Amino acid sequence: MKQTNKTEVKPFRAYARELVLALRSVAFIASLVIFVCSVVLVCWPFIYVSRRVAFFVFSSTTRVSLWLMRLILRIKVRFENLDILHSTKAAYPCFLLAPKHQSEIETLIFSIFFDSFRIVYKQGINELPIISSYMKRMNFIAIDREAGRAALQTLLDEGLKSIGTGSPILIFPEGTRTAFGERGNYHAGVALMYEKMNVPILPVVHNSGQFFKPHAFIKDPGEIVFRFLPPIYPGLSAREALKELEAKLEEDKSVHNIGLSA
Repeated sequence: MKQTNKTEVKPFRAYARELVLALRSVAFIASLVIFVCSVVLVCWPFIYVSRRVAFFVFSSTTRVSLWLMRLILRIKVRFENLDILHSTKAAYPCFLLAPKHQSEIETLIFSIFFDSFRIVYKQGINELPIISSYMKRMNFIAIDREAGRAALQTLLDEGLKSIGTGSPILIFPEGTRTAFGERGNYHAGVALMYEKMNVPILPVVHNSGQFFKPHAFIKDPGEIVFRFLPPIYPGLSAREALKELEAKLEEDKSVHNIGLSA
């Protein structure tokens, strides 16, 4: 008796859904690019008059991105445990904000909570002429990841400067982007800054990588959640602090239960 192989035919509904999601993704990217290019170019000469202009452009880009995500992509963003963030800000004007790095979203999102803050970023971005002007004007911290001890010394020196200005620092403990649900290698930089600066680390778990996947164009609808976890207060050694930070970020899987919309 002959067996016939039945080829599964993708339902028309599935194709239609993919088409709609693709069109939404195109509309989102086009709208965001038009806004960012317009604002960045128009405001560029004025960032040399006041650093506040650069921060205004940065935070405006964040707010418009969130609005477009909600309006076009049907992706909502929610924050949990904001009381932890506010109490940490009140007690320590300068602290280390340490989320996992899954997408572009977490490089922008925290700007809505601060008048000014600093981001540790890879030095290669400085090759982008206008963007690098903004990064430097906002006093962000460029790191050459191939520089070894020199890069670490830059982190420590810039961290100490931030204590004087009262600017929180956003640093990704794994140093680079990892896919949602994956565990990267945790680097000592954040822990050595914690020890040297004598400031807390505020861990943040989130699920942005579920929606903004590496090299994926289409964005599924759903909800991104950023959850602030209890801080790691000064007093531990760098080794102990790094171990505790990794445990907090990797063991809290609660945001993994927040799935994509059907």
